[in-house]
Amino acid sequence: MANTKTPTFKSYADFTAHLASAATLIHLPLSHLQLSKVTEKLLLSANVVTIYKSSSNTSALSVGALRAQAIQNPIIAMKAKNSSDDTPRFDVIGGVITYQRLLSAHPDKTERFPVLVVNNFLPKAMVQLFALHDFTRLFLHDAHITEFKTVMSYLEAWIEKPKGANSIFQSQEWLTLYPELTSKAKVASWLNVTNKHFVSNGDK
Repeated sequence: MANTKTPTFKSYADFTAHLASAATLIHLPLSHLQLSKVTEKLLLSANVVTIYKSSSNTSALSVGALRAQAIQNPIIAMKAKNSSDDTPRFDVIGGVITYQRLLSAHPDKTERFPVLVVNNFLPKAMVQLFALHDFTRLFLHDAHITEFKTVMSYLEAWIEKPKGANSIFQSQEWLTLYPELTSKAKVASWLNVTNKHFVSNGDK
């Protein structure tokens, strides 16, 4: 049973620390999962899932390979408010690409997949930040797309520019996640660094 009390957090770092300590790995059928309202709203603004070959890269995979994806890039969820003992439901707040890939593979309804479940309701503002982090990470760290115009179209759909600011990069949400990337020039410079070799622990 989920803890119905919603905790408060002083910072995003405190929130992610809570996730790390409060999440439990549970095996669930996909029918018990649903997108959180926050995540669904972001996808309606700009659907990052469409930049992936969600159908073709999962259709030929075994159930074992699908479970491996769910471990390598975990789905993170919390107990949904419309959940009941008869119909348990969990809101997906992270690992959306993995969730969509599993859905597109159309596994047997009896199959269960590993999901990190947080056993309490979480503040909407923090869920929003976490979902934004999940999506923006795809561009800024995983480097699937680095064409600046394309990246900006997604970022500007997800993040509201503060009144009087020059860009979305002055918004509190953005600065919480990427405090050093405070301008278009800095973000563009970051995106251009796409040919770095892998750096081992011994490299300086």
